[in-house]
Amino acid sequence: MRPPKRFVALLAAIRVLAVARSTPALAADGADEYADDAGIAARVKAAILNEPGPITSRLKIAVFKGTVQLSGFVMSGDEKTTVGDLARRVKGVQFVQNDIRLKWRQATPDGARLA
Repeated sequence: MRPPKRFVALLAAIRVLAVARSTPALAADGADEYADDAGIAARVKAAILNEPGPITSRLKIAVFKGTVQLSGFVMSGDEKTTVGDLARRVKGVQFVQNDIRLKWRQATPDGARLA
């Protein structure tokens, strides 16, 4: 049985914040910024996981100084656009670099497409 998306999003947020807390001390100027980036990453991940539909959770989210870089694979251009839009709406996001790629689909002899 698959866990609910909200539960998975909560666990992802806790994991990101735990890693942020266990990281060696950073310079005073960068510590607050690093914590903000970790929070943004957690909120973006939660927004994507809470979105209904077939969007895959196999995406990578990196945040540096408010810039979110999305990478990974999705099945359609609509999913790529949706993920980018979700990331842009998250509080604290300055810019989104959407490097998500479309997953190649293999055609079968009868013309149907396989994922």
